[in-house]
Amino acid sequence: MRLRKIFIKFSIFIVGIAVMDLALSQVAKRAAPQWRNGVLEKEARILVSPYHHGFKPYADFIHKYGYLRSPLYTNSLGFRDASPREVSLKRKGRRLLIIGDSITEGVGIPYEKTFAGLIDKTLQKDRIETLNAGVQSYAHQIYYTKVVHFLDKRNLEVSDVAVFVDIGDVANDVTQYKTDENGNVVRVNINCRYGIGCRYRAMKRFKFWLKDNSILYRSYKVLKAWRREKSSRLKADPLAAATNIPGARWTFLDEEYQEYGIEGLKVAEKVMTKLSDFLAKRKIGLTVVVYPWPDQIVKRDLDSRQVLFWRDWAERNNAGFLNLFPAFIDQRPAEEVYRKYFIPYDNHFNEQGHEMVAARFLAQFKR
Repeated sequence: MRLRKIFIKFSIFIVGIAVMDLALSQVAKRAAPQWRNGVLEKEARILVSPYHHGFKPYADFIHKYGYLRSPLYTNSLGFRDASPREVSLKRKGRRLLIIGDSITEGVGIPYEKTFAGLIDKTLQKDRIETLNAGVQSYAHQIYYTKVVHFLDKRNLEVSDVAVFVDIGDVANDVTQYKTDENGNVVRVNINCRYGIGCRYRAMKRFKFWLKDNSILYRSYKVLKAWRREKSSRLKADPLAAATNIPGARWTFLDEEYQEYGIEGLKVAEKVMTKLSDFLAKRKIGLTVVVYPWPDQIVKRDLDSRQVLFWRDWAERNNAGFLNLFPAFIDQRPAEEVYRKYFIPYDNHFNEQGHEMVAARFLAQFKR
């Protein structure tokens, strides 16, 4: 009898804690800036047919990337911008459309200090408008589908397009995305572990729900992530942590080139040639930009498969080509280049990296 009373009291206590936790979390989601911004960012990154995913229009939140925080706004098109502004589909003069993946989106960096933002600010002086359609986890199939969607279906007018192709795009085109019979970009496997468009198992969905609705569970996850990040940084130097990344080594490792590089480049050539033909019919200029990841810098992969492929492709398709590999791979030690241009322990550009990319692009674009 006594044990039964203890069990009942304990159960009431646990239920009370759970109810208080859930109730307070609803307040915290609306009042606590970090929690609210996490919810806002999750809501802002959406599935969009036919190009798979992007930002919702007029998003406004503080973007969190590791230890970095930066405001993130999108305009009426769902493109990252300096403010949540209305963008006319009609162009008044020359208009440049930039597209790429997370590096082009500018993860962790304020818009005005990303290369897209710096290009935007500089070209405004010449009355040239710049739009940035880049979003993390993109691929060549998405570049083609998204540009065609906005120009053909949404009637967006542009005079120039610049595609910043990423080292990781080749793997993404094989392992992450495919184009279905209706021309929609979809996941190769919707039971993927992480990302927009993945169909998670019930337990994982429940954990996501807890993270959004429980102060106790969220605190546990934050502490666990902090300890894991701190531990990993103690075990590895920044450059080592940013190299040997899946999807990066196909440019210099034959086994990875055979595994997904050959097929990925076939997909890239097919869809980018379709994009080139589409733009040529509308007399819209196209430029392809290539840049290395830390893996290529360490290996001094200057004449990379990435460079050779896109240089040849650009020549055959009368497209502009900007090779940024020499800007990162020169007589300087890889460690020095990495410290100067990249976020520590990461393969994305820091502010200096974005500044250098913008300067190189503008030097060619304004000629």
